Amino acid sequence: MALSTTRTLLTQTGINTHQVFNVGGLDSAGIATFSNFKTGTTNVHNVGIELAGINVLGGDTPIGTGATIFRDGGANFSGIVSATTFSGAFTGDGQNLTGLPAGLGTALSNTQTLALNKVYYTDKVLSISTTTTVDPPTSASVAYTQYTDIKIEDGHDLIIRDGDELRPDVLGLSTTKTLDTNNFPDGLRGNLIGNVTGDVTGDVTGNINNSSNLLLKTGGTERLRIDSSGHISQGGGATPASTNGAIGLKFGIKSTQNNVIIGETTQSGTGYGLHLESRQTGRSGNARIAQIGLKNDASGNGQISFFTAASGADVTERMVIDSSGNVTKPNNFHILVKRSGNQTGYSATYNSNVIVWNNVVTGESSPNAANHFDTSTGLFTAPVTGLYFFHAAVLCDFAPEEAWLVYNGSRPNYSNFKPNAGNNADGNLIYHVTAGDTVGLKWYRNATTGTITANDLHTWWRIALLG
Repeated sequence: MALSTTRTLLTQTGINTHQVFNVGGLDSAGIATFSNFKTGTTNVHNVGIELAGINVLGGDTPIGTGATIFRDGGANFSGIVSATTFSGAFTGDGQNLTGLPAGLGTALSNTQTLALNKVYYTDKVLSISTTTTVDPPTSASVAYTQYTDIKIEDGHDLIIRDGDELRPDVLGLSTTKTLDTNNFPDGLRGNLIGNVTGDVTGDVTGNINNSSNLLLKTGGTERLRIDSSGHISQGGGATPASTNGAIGLKFGIKSTQNNVIIGETTQSGTGYGLHLESRQTGRSGNARIAQIGLKNDASGNGQISFFTAASGADVTERMVIDSSGNVTKPNNFHILVKRSGNQTGYSATYNSNVIVWNNVVTGESSPNAANHFDTSTGLFTAPVTGLYFFHAAVLCDFAPEEAWLVYNGSRPNYSNFKPNAGNNADGNLIYHVTAGDTVGLKWYRNATTGTITANDLHTWWRIALLG
């Protein structure tokens, strides 16, 4: 049986009666004061409560309906948890959290009573320091970021999955790149920093500014280079080399096989094809100074035409290589001269006396050829240095013994030729002449003074530049 003891305590506040049981527990009708209450690992003492865990059941508890706090620090709540603030590091993906801010900016102050708590900022540059692939869920095709610029660090890539898009500066805060909301989502204007992997579809308006070489690569291999001086190299991997002097800009193509420049036309008319044109800024008359045309003729055959321009004029076709390989130079220098009236008292003996050809047959001469012949002296002045073909026919009252060229007033070596016999003779030779030097024709017979007869059939001198 249980033992019981009843005692009366006298205190300053009155008389308290306690009933004490020494078996099974303690019941008190008033206030009981102890240094601590303890059972197991749970301890209630004067500085707080130590609990191994709390399990609350019922619908009227002040901490919510159904809450369990475990020894390992975990907690389960079936209702809404409210607090003045939540602080500390957050772990997990938070995928089931709702009512969170959009996360597009950070407040300038964490104190809600300050105005700066309502002012937000966002970092300007998003640095891609590892290869990153933007791949929105299948339910979406567009990804966004509030960053105004994206910088892709060396050695890394930003990859946009095929069929997806990445739109930076969704808040429109950038001063260097703005998204054109009037044409959203089709308009994008501004500067792009870093590498771009993927297709660019649409018009690009603006400049590509690079402080050094601009390289275009496909498959990881350089295909086109524009160096910092503006020289262009296709496939060369470096600035194209040249031994020419006074070079402004260079364009080079380099490969391990043949290099081909293609100009294809859909036109079948005369003169269409690929043309290479050279111009001189500020040139009087016309800026075009030379041209090469790889083109078709009236019959659809291929030909190569070479054009040059005289001073103050546009270009003129000077040489043509036709589809059969024939080379024609319709404007190559040539001249035909003759006598108008007989030349009497001609000294056939004196070495430097020449036949005076006093008439240029312009219809049988190249344009402006007459500018290079003096009809008062019968002397030809070479327009350019080169090999010339000389052919003369002379009707006279004596039979020449020989003939030669008079070069700058003297009989030169290697210019002698033998006209065929009789007073109606002809002969020819090829001779090298330097530009600006003069050439005359000597028809020789010893101890003779005679007459050179004017006759379009038998008295003439033809000169042609061979090259």
